Amino acid sequence: GMVNLETVTLGANVETIGNSAFYGCPRLKTVYTNEKLISIDRFAFAECTSLEEFKLPEGLLRIWENAFQNCSSLKSVDLPKSLTLIDQYAFQGCTSIEAITVPKSLTDIDYGVFSNCESLKSVEFEHGSTQVGSGMFFGCDNLNTVILPDTITTINHSAFQACTALESIDLPDGVTTIGESAFANCRSLKGIVLPQSLTTISKYAFAKC
Repeated sequence: GMVNLETVTLGANVETIGNSAFYGCPRLKTVYTNEKLISIDRFAFAECTSLEEFKLPEGLLRIWENAFQNCSSLKSVDLPKSLTLIDQYAFQGCTSIEAITVPKSLTDIDYGVFSNCESLKSVEFEHGSTQVGSGMFFGCDNLNTVILPDTITTINHSAFQACTALESIDLPDGVTTIGESAFANCRSLKGIVLPQSLTTISKYAFAKC
């Protein structure tokens, strides 16, 4: 990447930030977005370790794989209510993010979206959300507050695996499936009430708790 670049202001008509467009720009701190942005492509800002400010605009539809991977200075991520897809590892290793609200528009969630976000303490899914993505919070070892609405039906495999600070979670009535290793290695988990709606508890779901 460009080693001295500190600020980027997108032109008013930019709709897509392409693959690896700003990959590994170590001094990039601030990106000023626009209102037309639809897609942030794979690895677009990966390894931008100084990136602190990036407002995801309303209207944004898709964030592709590893787009913000290891952006370790990024403190807050407000997912817009237009967002439909987050691809795998999009925010993996963003070790400064402390809270996430997942909008109900987000229906396509690939693997490990917020995995290894070590400062993440609280997660809330908007009412209308139906699933927790696979590996979504894998290894988020400070996560201790998870709010799930009663519209959630599926907690996919490895969703909360190795969330070692998670002491409790309210599984709403409506959850039918807990995927493989969903809560494996959640060794602080003290008690869990399994809802009446539950039909499938997959292998290793609560292994090593």
